[in-house]
Amino acid sequence: MLLGGGFMASCEAELKAGVMALDASLQSRLVYRDDSLGWSEVRALGATTDGGALIAAAKLSQVDYRTGPLARPDPYAPSEMKTHVGAMLLTLGPNGAVSAPKLLDSGSNLYLSDIDASRPGEALLGGALGGQAVVMRLSPP
Repeated sequence: MLLGGGFMASCEAELKAGVMALDASLQSRLVYRDDSLGWSEVRALGATTDGGALIAAAKLSQVDYRTGPLARPDPYAPSEMKTHVGAMLLTLGPNGAVSAPKLLDSGSNLYLSDIDASRPGEALLGGALGGQAVVMRLSPP
């Protein structure tokens, strides 16, 4: 059994996406933990036909841009970072190998909350994009 969510190393630490496996005696072991910058949290897990899993996590994207020196009186003064939520997808193979994460970013908030990876060669991802319901179909090229 796989459990996904977020982990914090301390009260001051950022939330990090993680997946734990439970065996028959309910002993847990860490399978994956996001070590990249920015908070993240697993939002969906879907079993694949090969015995592995497809994992979707929310991932904070920090975007800082300047529109020119006249945009603000002091364009180099500290200001709050612009942020939005993107998604991170990775696979867990039947042997326990975890793929490198693939980032999905639309420039707007993207929340993935459901996965159907039950058909060979494709996966359906459900969630919201820019506040609107969305279903995405992934398949190999």
